[in-house]
Amino acid sequence: MPLPDAFCFAHERLFLVPAEELSPAGIDAAFAARLLARGLVSPAWLQRFDAAFGSYWKRAQELAQRAPRSFLPPRAPNICVALDPVRVRPFFQPLGRASCLVDHGDFEPQTSSPEFATYQFFHAERLSLLQQVVPALVHDLGYWLVRTRAELDDFRAGCRRARGGEASGWRALSRALEWIPECFHENLKPPPAVLGQPLFPVPGTGFLLLRRFQHELDELQRHWRTAAEQRTSAYFAAHALPREGDADELVDWIRAERPLLLVTGWKGEILWDPERPEDVQRLRSELPDVTSAAAASLRLDWSVVGLRSRAFLDSLVAPRELPPPGPSIDQNGLAYIHRERKLVAYNLHEPGMQRLREPSVPFERWMLGARTIHEWGHLAVEAGWVPVSESRRQEFESVQAELAQFFDAIVADAPAPIRAHAAGRLAELHARASSAGKALVEQLLERMSDWQSNLLAQRYLTPEERETYVRNNVRPLLSELDSTRLFEALARYAFEYQYLAFGSSSQPRAVFLASTWFREQFLARGVLTESRLEECLADVARLCRCHEIDPTRFR
Repeated sequence: MPLPDAFCFAHERLFLVPAEELSPAGIDAAFAARLLARGLVSPAWLQRFDAAFGSYWKRAQELAQRAPRSFLPPRAPNICVALDPVRVRPFFQPLGRASCLVDHGDFEPQTSSPEFATYQFFHAERLSLLQQVVPALVHDLGYWLVRTRAELDDFRAGCRRARGGEASGWRALSRALEWIPECFHENLKPPPAVLGQPLFPVPGTGFLLLRRFQHELDELQRHWRTAAEQRTSAYFAAHALPREGDADELVDWIRAERPLLLVTGWKGEILWDPERPEDVQRLRSELPDVTSAAAASLRLDWSVVGLRSRAFLDSLVAPRELPPPGPSIDQNGLAYIHRERKLVAYNLHEPGMQRLREPSVPFERWMLGARTIHEWGHLAVEAGWVPVSESRRQEFESVQAELAQFFDAIVADAPAPIRAHAAGRLAELHARASSAGKALVEQLLERMSDWQSNLLAQRYLTPEERETYVRNNVRPLLSELDSTRLFEALARYAFEYQYLAFGSSSQPRAVFLASTWFREQFLARGVLTESRLEECLADVARLCRCHEIDPTRFR
């Protein structure tokens, strides 16, 4: 069953192509028909997108085989397409590292070219991993060393047609293609034994820059920083229209509605408390420059947090028995339980966000609702209200033992070079729990409160909130766990895979394998077989399903 329209097409200026609707041939025909029926794309747009994605897939495979330290195999992330790039936040991933963002115009024949469209997937993928625009561009310079003259010319044509915030950056890259092909790459284009010119390795990329082009590379990066800054400025300018009275109306609203949340400031100080709703001076002092779009968004955000919190607390038989947050609980994020007040806090100045300048970005408010319930759920788990069922306690213990043996067998049977590469981490795991397998099971159990909280959350969340949470959390771990921690990544993947049980996709395995590089990391390298993967996922699922919600604690 396909994902509902309410999830894929709810945002006015962006639509989502889910991972399971993509293949090396492009967008699935049935989903493409949904896009056409809604008037979101044209047949020509689809043709260019599909051809570009197919070309990306083939080239990424080739590059990963020839230069595995520099390029990753292809994957099918959740692709978000910005219909109005000026009003959609640039350079971000709406569903975390499980997604990437591209512009609609980059696949329109009038404003692109086949090669220009193909490269968008490489650039968006690298940006998703590195989270920085200029390093993403520089990291993939080796891509251009294996392109033909005709391909380079076609890309330049696309750069000339490009419109939008980064057009000047693309044109700078087009000009740089006069000198980039003269450089080298440690795998793709090794330098001759006798070159006669000094080379400068660009760290982490495999690209070998002729030193005489250092100034040109600096200029390319400068142009891209400027282009990125211009696009970001244009985005904020599009949402910057103030309206006299916005701040006062927002303060009047929160004073009258009294949503069940805390509003906090720069250092986590409480700016507004529902127990003192008339005390709005500190909050008002933070809002002199709030934009109209941000003010409207804050009201909706606060409503969501308040409604989810109220629904949770009203569902408890004895809410006073909910324990206080522990001293180590995080005091940041989309929303968090305030350590002293035991209420969900919403920080106006959360790092990485611009809550006073822009509206909530696509999918963020759904994630906010999910995060709110998830945080309350952790307190319920701490209280023992989502325990291991008495009837399954023995199974809970036996599955742990089976998993420990399973992980130990996986380590023992892994190819020797992989074991050698991970030897240091394996020794640390062994020292921690007498065997790597037992340590990996302990790792699973340390995360189990997340599963318990998510199990409880299903009672409160909308389908869109559930799906957003799931797709944010089933993601590649390459940038989070380095290659020496491969077996720890296996345990974590097996655990986070279980979140897909809470989503609406009828193809959870397809979503997982398409969007995480798990197949390439584990199956293709001989660390796991398909049957062993099935066994691993099933055993972790059994471990999770041993938990149940205590019905006596909830109305």
